[in-house]
Amino acid sequence: MPQGDSPQEQIQALRSVNKGVPPNSIPPAGPDEIYHVDTHLDPDTQKGFIFWDDIVQAFDYAVHVRHKTRVVSFQRGIDHSILEPRRITAVPNIVLDVVVDTPVTGNAGVASLQVRQPDLQPVPPQDGSAIKIEDTSQDTISAPSIALTPITTTATSTPNTTSSSSSPSTTTSAVRQNPIYGLVDVYGPVEATKESYTRIDRPPTFPSARDPQAVLDDQNPAVKDIPTTPRLDNDNNSQQRGRQSATANESVALQLARTIISACEGDKDAQVALGDMYRDGKGVAQDYQSAMDWYLKAVEQGDAAGQQRVGALYHKGFGVPRNYSAAMSWYLNAAAQGYARAQYSLGVHYKHGRGVPQNYTQAMEWYTKAAAQGFAGAQYSIGALYKRGHGVPQDYTQAMEWYLKAAAQGYAVAQYNIGLLYDNGEGVSQDYAQAMEWYLKAAAQGYAVAQYNIGLLYDDGEGVRKDYAQAMEWYLKAAAQGCAVAQCNIGVHYKHGRGVPKDYAQAMEWCLKAAAQGHVVAQYNIGLLYQNGDGVRQDHAQAMEWYLKAAAQGFAGAQYSIGALYKRGHGVPQDYTQAMEWYLKAAAQGYAVAQYNIGLLYDNGEGVSQDYAQAMEWYLKAAAQGHYAAQYNIGLLYDNGDGVRQDYAQAMEWFFKAAAQGCAVAQCNIGVHYKYGRGVPQDYAQAMEWYLKAAAQGQVVAQYNLGLLYDNGEGVRKDYAQAMEWYLKSAAQGCAVAQCNIGVLYENGDGVSQDYAQAMYWFLKAAAQGYAISQCRIGCLYDNGDGVRQDYAQAMEWYLKAAAKGYSVAQVNIGLLYDNGEGVRQDYAQAMEWYLKAAKQGYDVAQYNIGLLYRNGQGVRRNYIKAAGWFSQAANRGHKGAKRKLEALKKKDVFVN
Repeated sequence: MPQGDSPQEQIQALRSVNKGVPPNSIPPAGPDEIYHVDTHLDPDTQKGFIFWDDIVQAFDYAVHVRHKTRVVSFQRGIDHSILEPRRITAVPNIVLDVVVDTPVTGNAGVASLQVRQPDLQPVPPQDGSAIKIEDTSQDTISAPSIALTPITTTATSTPNTTSSSSSPSTTTSAVRQNPIYGLVDVYGPVEATKESYTRIDRPPTFPSARDPQAVLDDQNPAVKDIPTTPRLDNDNNSQQRGRQSATANESVALQLARTIISACEGDKDAQVALGDMYRDGKGVAQDYQSAMDWYLKAVEQGDAAGQQRVGALYHKGFGVPRNYSAAMSWYLNAAAQGYARAQYSLGVHYKHGRGVPQNYTQAMEWYTKAAAQGFAGAQYSIGALYKRGHGVPQDYTQAMEWYLKAAAQGYAVAQYNIGLLYDNGEGVSQDYAQAMEWYLKAAAQGYAVAQYNIGLLYDDGEGVRKDYAQAMEWYLKAAAQGCAVAQCNIGVHYKHGRGVPKDYAQAMEWCLKAAAQGHVVAQYNIGLLYQNGDGVRQDHAQAMEWYLKAAAQGFAGAQYSIGALYKRGHGVPQDYTQAMEWYLKAAAQGYAVAQYNIGLLYDNGEGVSQDYAQAMEWYLKAAAQGHYAAQYNIGLLYDNGDGVRQDYAQAMEWFFKAAAQGCAVAQCNIGVHYKYGRGVPQDYAQAMEWYLKAAAQGQVVAQYNLGLLYDNGEGVRKDYAQAMEWYLKSAAQGCAVAQCNIGVLYENGDGVSQDYAQAMYWFLKAAAQGYAISQCRIGCLYDNGDGVRQDYAQAMEWYLKAAAKGYSVAQVNIGLLYDNGEGVRQDYAQAMEWYLKAAKQGYDVAQYNIGLLYRNGQGVRRNYIKAAGWFSQAANRGHKGAKRKLEALKKKDVFVN
């Protein structure tokens, strides 16, 4: 059953308002201004809605529907695409404003919008990309959906006001939305200090999102397929014979009087013209029944124009119940007389299956009949069928040929789509200069999407010098016509100061304009402004609210960002389960950063059982899309043998992939592998080269490791001054190991004058971060009275801090204090206890000291065999004193196995 035949649950009050009048200055609607249309019941939501077709049939040049100052958006389905036929939600007991615009001279139309977007690689979040708009057939109304995969968005055309052969147009857009990346805060191995140092574990990361360029929306002027003014005799496209246009000096009343006289005298052309006046309410009160009466009088004389008009009234349900079958019957009568508009209308019905089964072949047949008479809309529609391969094999060359025919008549939608073919290199060599030329032709007729795409070419520097100021100028033209994607992009430019001074308030204002039209990326960008506190007080709750709006439309970036807020507990209680749920929604759309973060949850066991195999699986998904942090973490799994067999060669392979994208921590780890010959031959020169690459990006660990190479003279001449320089760079970023090593250089006077005060200063910095080696060294300064008054109690306090972290040197030093009775009562048993803690870690000094206690019988019964055993362990680790003691015991005939 046709949509118009569905049960009608209520009516919706509408009135016409001029586009140029500010909403706040429009007075309340009077009874004579209100027009009622039937609403229809949605069986799923049980809410009423209105078909867009009903609105555009009732109001000439309808642009959009507004409630107060807010544009009412088209309804979307569960796949987030605009429902077909298009519809808006009814607002009971409210008079909605139908914003109308004056017609544009020429065959102005609106074409499909294909969004083009440049590379958005890290960083990430994702700003600046651009969108390109693709076409669909002129009479198509398709639906936008924003995701990582191509989707469609539509726009309808304005009527042709110079030729009766004008036709409606629509367009579809395929939107590509690149992933949003963040700078990744993951750390790999850090090399040892002079004493000992283990690598820094990788923490979970939260890549910050960046704003993508906007995705095209669908708020464009609507189209009607009925001409609203008589055509001149010398108009070759006219089907209205003998009609004269009113001169500039003729009043509407005079024109009306002359038309009535001619109509009453039986002039069929005047009868049709008078019917048009009643239909449009021009010079007379709008009266569809009177319009029908006059059209029928012309029909009695066999007039094709009258037949076409009657069909259009049935098509749109003006003054009669909507009846596509009746419309088809009247169109067929007119088409049989060769009336081009009727032939075109038949093509539209077959294309969309209105009153007949959908049949692209029949649509093509009727479009061809109208096109043969030079009807521009039909010529364009044939091109659109070829471009999309509807009813015919896809053929860009044929599409171009038909677009050119329509464009030659000044048909803006065709001009625009020719530009798209050149822009995308479809059927022709990609040629941005040609694309610009055709976009300019359409833009000169006020075609908003062409203006927008011109802005994109300047934004991306394609075919022209990159010029943000010019891009803004064209975006502003399109935005002035309500183009939501242009409004969003203007906001992005203000946020980043591209072509205009940076202005977060303006960024918010323009994004809000686009978001009011339901523009998903604008909603997402507003969330980013609140999350980052750009131009507004940082407000994670507000960010969440806007992300939820965008996520409800299926926008993967917003779904990811909601998950990130839950993971961090920003604006909501921390909830790893919720984080996982939202990450999975985004990951299901192939969103790489979400796939990566699911891997992190499994890697760290956050909200799920730790599972390296699952982590690997999700990292591989993201890595397949070039996500460098995922590539790096796969390398770490191989490096550590987590969930896989340890494989340094595989680790290096993945580190190289990440490093090729500029991942500094991967570059640093490659240097570590070359230094120690892990998976590659040992090569200090290569280690230095890779450390320098990472350090050039400010990578803190690489800076430290460069200092270590100079400190130890590995692959370079030992140079304490160079070591100090690199340690200072790393220490400035808070690296505790570097701070400690600077203290060591001052303590020993290496490359600088010996300065215990400076040593203490740097040790304290590192110790404040809980770095055990620095805590131990502070204890040593107090123990020896170096730069401070000797204080065994203070020494014990600092040794205990380090020993609590398992640092074996501090454990031995505590043992020595007990052994010697320094600052404490001498206690060999306590000494033995602390030596054993360190000895279990393989510390040779502790093993030697335990041997001494057994040899001397201090705190234990004298036992040369046990003494020899401990000396042997220490000697095997290179302790020279232990070797001497062992030799002495052998002279006492103590045999050690």
